[in-house]
Amino acid sequence: MGLTNRERDLSDGWKISTVDNLVEGERFDVESELIGDSNTSLARNVLYERGRVESDHGYILFGDNNIWGNPRLYYNFVHGDGTEELLLLTNETLFKFNSTFSKWHAIKGLVDTTTSQGEAAGATSVTVADTTGFAADDHITIVLDNGSQHKTIVIAVAGSVISILNAIPSGRSVANGAAVEEPIILTGTDDKPVDITTWQKTDLAIFTNGVDVVHQYNKTAVIVVPNLPSSGNTVARTVAVYEDYVFLGFTTEAGTAYPYRVRRCDTGDPTNWTTGNAGFDDLVDNHSDIQRLSVLGPYLVVYRDMGIARGELVAAEDKLMDFNTVIADDGVIGPEGIVNVGDSDIFIGHKSIWRYEGSTNIENIGQAVFEQIFGLRGDLNTQYRHRIKAVYVAELGEAWFIYPVTGETFATRLRRYKVETDAWASRDFTDSITGVGINRRASAPTWNDAVGTWAAQVGTWDSRTALKDAPTVLLGLDSGASEYTRVTEAGDTRVLEDGSTIRGFEDVIIMTAVYDYLQTQDNAFGEADDINIEVRTKNFMGVDRMLRFDTFHFYARGQSILVEYSTDAGQTWNTLGTLSASATYTRKILSKQFVTNDIMLRWTGSGADFGLGWFSMINREENIIGGN
Repeated sequence: MGLTNRERDLSDGWKISTVDNLVEGERFDVESELIGDSNTSLARNVLYERGRVESDHGYILFGDNNIWGNPRLYYNFVHGDGTEELLLLTNETLFKFNSTFSKWHAIKGLVDTTTSQGEAAGATSVTVADTTGFAADDHITIVLDNGSQHKTIVIAVAGSVISILNAIPSGRSVANGAAVEEPIILTGTDDKPVDITTWQKTDLAIFTNGVDVVHQYNKTAVIVVPNLPSSGNTVARTVAVYEDYVFLGFTTEAGTAYPYRVRRCDTGDPTNWTTGNAGFDDLVDNHSDIQRLSVLGPYLVVYRDMGIARGELVAAEDKLMDFNTVIADDGVIGPEGIVNVGDSDIFIGHKSIWRYEGSTNIENIGQAVFEQIFGLRGDLNTQYRHRIKAVYVAELGEAWFIYPVTGETFATRLRRYKVETDAWASRDFTDSITGVGINRRASAPTWNDAVGTWAAQVGTWDSRTALKDAPTVLLGLDSGASEYTRVTEAGDTRVLEDGSTIRGFEDVIIMTAVYDYLQTQDNAFGEADDINIEVRTKNFMGVDRMLRFDTFHFYARGQSILVEYSTDAGQTWNTLGTLSASATYTRKILSKQFVTNDIMLRWTGSGADFGLGWFSMINREENIIGGN
């Protein structure tokens, strides 16, 4: 048996042992010497592209960083006419992205008015037609002369004057009759899941956060979903549209929790929850909580903490829905740790990571990485399992699971699963991830779309994320605090990117970053962090013989990539050499003679353009272990 599966004899007993690629993914389910040649014992901060291992991409700021509450969910709200809005649900309110200004605009709730006179740049108050509903410490928005939105906080209300925390920005003004609005006030927390769905018939985005009553956005304002049970006092963990109904899962009605309840509206009417075909099903065949509702093929799937139930519309005289438990021995470990990949759902369970296609079986696809996540030495911080995030990146064909590791309270480690090849890799994010989603641009920006000076533009002009229909991953980042928090020191100030100043608030940052296919660093807070790659092979063994190694060939690219080898299964490492710098793939050669029974290789570095295709090891049998 050879050192690798592909070997060729040279002269004088030497042979060349080749590994075609390292794209079959990480494996931790067996000892390193037992995994395949193209598997890795570690693939950190890399991805698999066109049969090669390459360094992962970075992220940058997306939009502006003046948002309220931790970002929790990004959602493409597709209207009935095919137009779209990108929504951002935070713990405190709902935003929509304005591509003209590349900013997040807060969506109004029930309180709004207009100015009764114009205001110049630097003004710290506005005079309005009606102050009803406005009060100190409220978040409000003011439309500026160029159509952008000025987000601020009410300091005081006196007569028809609203004093604001940060002044009208330099170069801008407020016209007479400009809209002054108070966004919907939410009280979500990082410990409760969020969910959203679309009712396209009347263009509604209906969302839940497990704390506030169920709300809807109607393209104009955010309001409470009308006519909910218990006089409107109904909270839900999850929401889905199935057939001609809106369904809510794990409801709390008038303060009483029903973790097993699936409630529905009347047929075709999400404003009617009490008459007609409106009603509920209590799934009491097991005692675990409902985690998520998902539509998969002809079924409404109910994912529970332990178990999966499958619902089907039967529309019988005495029963509208028929629910049956089809999986009993595992469930969803965190409500946001599930993602649809087209014909199936993939989710993190208690025992592994599973694929479910709507049948009576689940497929174990996480066996290769189980030990690293769930095992005795696993890195998942189970105390914060409810903060696991999942998203499907269709362009890469990857399901992403981001979770808190031991010692972290928010999600920081990504396990990425290549759906087509069943290959796993990992990624450590510099920042804490509080929310994820996908954005698909409706159109590419032009020079004429830009507003303001060149210096004021946000993002990278030649980024692939700016192309029409380009899907980009959005990451909600938390720098260590959950919101802008009022403090007593009146002298505390913070200058925002538009030049305005916040007074009396702690200097914490909450923002949205975009996973940008042209970025080489994690750079969303103005501090560029290198993406440090590390790739380790299996432990190649000569089994019953000692081998003399001489020369190593690599088809690679990158800058200052250190190559090391280990002869003790990765306990210690010795320098083999540094790959010569190149921006394109070329053959690189390192030479060093040593004798060993087994060998592992490792590549490390912070080179943004690292890539590795095949590699070869020239070696020959030195002697049989135990022989003469």
